[in-house]
Amino acid sequence: MSIRNAALVAALAACAIALPVSAQDSPKPAAQANSKQPVRAGSPRAVAERVLASLARKDADAFTRDVHPEALAAFRTNVVRILEQSATPDQRAQGLKFFGGARSVDELKKMPAERVFVSYMRGVFGRMPSAPELRITNSVIGEVLEGDALAHIVYRSRVASAKESVANVTVLSLRRTPGGWKALLDGDLQGLAGPRTPLAR
Repeated sequence: MSIRNAALVAALAACAIALPVSAQDSPKPAAQANSKQPVRAGSPRAVAERVLASLARKDADAFTRDVHPEALAAFRTNVVRILEQSATPDQRAQGLKFFGGARSVDELKKMPAERVFVSYMRGVFGRMPSAPELRITNSVIGEVLEGDALAHIVYRSRVASAKESVANVTVLSLRRTPGGWKALLDGDLQGLAGPRTPLAR
């Protein structure tokens, strides 16, 4: 699923969410799309399913808990850069409203990266249309492992209403950490800083 939301003010307008993708190394064979094997707790697929469920129900806190800590730190760095380069103080003030009540860029720099990200996600979700008849479903198709520390989960996202239905096949990538598999960020979100970070492809 891609979340594309142009709700940010001028300084952050390019920061709509595009969820998530990253890669490196050489892929091993992908798992079969329709495998009947049970999903192992803590596996990349299990974590990916949890991430997708969090996004579908717009749960910013749950989603943030499953994001890679280095990706969260990079996001904070990128946001600070964007705000510091804002053309006017008013743009910076409007942008700061997304980030947990920070009153200045200096204050934002001192906030934990997790708090910065979850505040942003709450802001994005809060500005998305809330249509009771809108249904979001995510179905995992398969996975590709790259070495022992990187996994890519291929999934189909379907957004349906009473009038139409749109489906999209996307990739969610995860990296192994001492605390388990964590989702990486890509697209417009990870690209806030311009050049890719080492976490990204």
